[in-house]
Amino acid sequence: MDKKRGLVRIIEASISVVLIAGVLIFLFVNNASNNGVDLSEYARGVLEEIANNASLRTAVINYDNDTISNFVLTRLPSGYNFESRICGVNDICGKSNFTESEIFVGERVISATIDNFNPKKVKIFIWAK
Repeated sequence: MDKKRGLVRIIEASISVVLIAGVLIFLFVNNASNNGVDLSEYARGVLEEIANNASLRTAVINYDNDTISNFVLTRLPSGYNFESRICGVNDICGKSNFTESEIFVGERVISATIDNFNPKKVKIFIWAK
């Protein structure tokens, strides 16, 4: 009788280990669904390039969102969509429409060019397709 109880406990322990391992694998796979692309690092890099490039700084100061969008599009990893917005520093500028997925947002204040002090904020919204 004791041998049967010991066997049942071993089977119960084995099933619980398999269940826990399955849940952990499921969670790990879901968290790694962005194919190894760290969107926060990507957005910081793009915003840093915009801040360091004189023509892109001028585009931000002049509200030229098309130039910024074209630049971001050349740097965008495949499988992702984006939207860029330029607004005043104190303005709340959000994404233009609702997207039912996880979105990463990065922003940077561009305060001036050599000729013009007119601070603006550039925001980049990135999400998976």
